Amino acid sequence: MFRSLTRYVAVMGLLLLGGAAALVALTRPAPAPPVPTPPPGSVPPATQRAATSAPLDFVFIQDVDGWLRTPDEAAVTTPYDLRVGPAIESLPLTLGDWTGVDEVADRDFVMGYLQPDYWVYRRYERNAGSDIVWLSLIASRDARSFHPPEVCYQAQGWAVGGRRLESVPIGRGRIQAQRVIAAQDGVMHGVLYWYLWMNPQREVAEGCVMVKITVLIAEGQDWDAALAPGKDLAAALFSDVLPWHRY
Repeated sequence: MFRSLTRYVAVMGLLLLGGAAALVALTRPAPAPPVPTPPPGSVPPATQRAATSAPLDFVFIQDVDGWLRTPDEAAVTTPYDLRVGPAIESLPLTLGDWTGVDEVADRDFVMGYLQPDYWVYRRYERNAGSDIVWLSLIASRDARSFHPPEVCYQAQGWAVGGRRLESVPIGRGRIQAQRVIAAQDGVMHGVLYWYLWMNPQREVAEGCVMVKITVLIAEGQDWDAALAPGKDLAAALFSDVLPWHRY
């Protein structure tokens, strides 16, 4: 009987030790998940930039075509929230040395015809009004909200030409933009435009923004000189071009 009692005590002791070990394992905090390494060219996580005083920039994928990826695809940064959401309408009226005002002309038509989620349409000026640039941001999650500006000009009877890619300096790099020249009844517009996506997958359902910059070209004025203020506004809207290679 003594031997049976000793065996019983030994077995119970082992069971108690096993239960205590299991309890410690269950109550011990789980190890923190590993921090993912950002892909090359991406902005470091906020935890890695918290020690800096610089504000966090937003990163967008930029390209000259709204449907197909091109070799001119780039990654651009901006301090402004240009994502498809209400914050895009809070774009400051002051960008560097540019001062803007909201334009209301054609708003009902554009919102009804293109049906974007948001539309920012501004006139920016500098140098006491000697430089004037119109900025349009069409923000939508529906591909039907987008078409090249030359389509709209031609539908209204404007003559369209001067199409080519135009280099636009941004921060330490450059992006490519589509350039269009439109003319009607002695009025000439110079237009630069491109597209922004929220992520490298370029899924319109997650949001796309068409950036369009328009300037007036005076009779006989050099086109490059006329478009220069538009490029300067783009440089005030965006901060830099990141190294970006899709493949």
